[in-house]
Amino acid sequence: MSFGTRVLIFRAASQDIADRRMGKIREHGAIVFAAAGNDGYDVDTQACVFGTCYESSLWVPCEIEGVICVGGTKTTSTYKADSSNYGSRGGDRSVDIYAPYCLRVYKHAKNASLEDDTKTGCGTSYSSPFVAGVAALIWAADPTLSASEVWKAMRDAAHEGGVGFPGVIANQRRINAFDAVAAALGIQIKPPTVTISQPTAGQRFPIGSWVDLRATATDLSGNTLPIAWASDRDGSLTLTPTRAAFSAELSPGRHKLTATAI
Repeated sequence: MSFGTRVLIFRAASQDIADRRMGKIREHGAIVFAAAGNDGYDVDTQACVFGTCYESSLWVPCEIEGVICVGGTKTTSTYKADSSNYGSRGGDRSVDIYAPYCLRVYKHAKNASLEDDTKTGCGTSYSSPFVAGVAALIWAADPTLSASEVWKAMRDAAHEGGVGFPGVIANQRRINAFDAVAAALGIQIKPPTVTISQPTAGQRFPIGSWVDLRATATDLSGNTLPIAWASDRDGSLTLTPTRAAFSAELSPGRHKLTATAI
């Protein structure tokens, strides 16, 4: 659901009606996602009167029971997008997970089969269907899963923290499609394999000579990955990670070389 509204009056009645309606949908085995909103608000903001505190407003459908509320993250950061709503207290009636706030989408969605023009769309209205799409991938990988098991797979695989505000770690999840789908397929996620072929351990070189650096790195699918080289004496040896071999001029002395898959 890429829509929402803020309820300020008749909050309890509105929550009761929405809870029952979403409950009916979930009874049919559906998993329900909703956009958090794009006002930069904390959906868990409370007002206190004579020592009694309560949420000052209700965000529908984000804060409805059983609805997975999706916030947005910045394009080049794990931080929450500035305009995305968020939750500061956690719990089932808060923002549950975060996904990209800006995405490449079809410019004319209704004619997507006839043209391929795209644009950048921003908002939690894009974040919510993005997460729903990950749920669809998990269900395609294992159709026997229930809605609650699909959400558990997403929740367990998600990155934790890094959204940019303290506390509520349980609700600072960031979507991790790769690990979630791999888990549904029964594939064990392994780190890349890196093998240095040159130079060999303990090899000596005359001072002033160039040293050939060669290594290979592959991920669990067999894809070749670029490599960043570094020395404990000279620091980084590569301006950008590379798949190619190259030569480096090292300072005199003993070096411990590290090849890191990127």
